[in-house]
Amino acid sequence: MIRAMALVSVLALLSAMPAGAVSKKPRKPVRAAPRVPFPAPPAPPLYYPPVVMPPAPPAPPAPPLPPPDNPPGVAPKPLTNPTTWVTDDDYPLDAKRAGLQGRVTARMAIDRKGMPYRCWVVRGSGSNSLDATTCYILQSKARFAPALDPAGKPIEWTWQVSMRWLLADEDIPAVAPAPPLAKAQVRRTGSSGRKGTIRRKTRR
Repeated sequence: MIRAMALVSVLALLSAMPAGAVSKKPRKPVRAAPRVPFPAPPAPPLYYPPVVMPPAPPAPPAPPLPPPDNPPGVAPKPLTNPTTWVTDDDYPLDAKRAGLQGRVTARMAIDRKGMPYRCWVVRGSGSNSLDATTCYILQSKARFAPALDPAGKPIEWTWQVSMRWLLADEDIPAVAPAPPLAKAQVRRTGSSGRKGTIRRKTRR
């Protein structure tokens, strides 16, 4: 009897409680997913306009050579005309075949007897053969009346000469033309087909 009354009283209390008063388990808070930042778009490639360099100015002409440092006195005089020192046969064969031309400026050391005993090139032509031949001709063919000092005594002297090597038009080697390309020729063969003789392209 007592148990029944206790059960009735518990039910009465539960019915008297407002709805939602019954305790429930607390819900776990929902964690928001971390925000992943989007990668930044790649930067556009840098464009540098091409730099156009102005054409280089032409090289200035070479300054004239200083005169030889000679003592005071009378310069030596050639015993023969310098234009006769060089002939067509003196042109170097290798330079002639290659079509090389140019001007050579050389200096000679002349002794007291008017004989050249030394030669050196002070401005070359760009061809070793032409430069070397110039000094060879000057030392082998040039002869002078010796230089004289103010008292009339022979002295040594440095003499400068410029020699220009030029080829005649017929001596300038012509550029050989390129060989013609082989053309395909048509040759008839002895075999035959439905439409007549078969023609094949062959090259000779």
